[in-house]
Amino acid sequence: KVTAFYGLVDLTKGEIQLSIAGHVNPIAVFDDGVRQLVPPVHACGPALGIAENNSYGTVSAPLSGFRRLICFTEGFQNTSNLEGEQFGVTRMLEEVERGGDLDRVMERLVEAVKGFGENPEFENAICLLGWEITR
Repeated sequence: KVTAFYGLVDLTKGEIQLSIAGHVNPIAVFDDGVRQLVPPVHACGPALGIAENNSYGTVSAPLSGFRRLICFTEGFQNTSNLEGEQFGVTRMLEEVERGGDLDRVMERLVEAVKGFGENPEFENAICLLGWEITR
């Protein structure tokens, strides 16, 4: 299955447009905290190629208070330890909340998932993308 996250930042309008095709919802860092974004249903659709003629809507949100966006594939949250427990989004949120420069946050996420899993190799492919708005 092929999933996708689409984000378009318009600095002139001061907004971001999002659309998700079967992908994991990204983590956002705002002035007032860190949380996983949950776009409305009309901005989320199935993975690409699952069915013919799917349409994918978008949602717009203001950039005020918006600092960072971290997109990741299922391989991060689905990594399991020896007890079968998954790393999950809660642990990802905790790592992001520790703060620091974006490069270091991204490195810590990878290190945390590797340290949590039962072996240093990932069962699923992983991809991690982060960006930030500096003012």
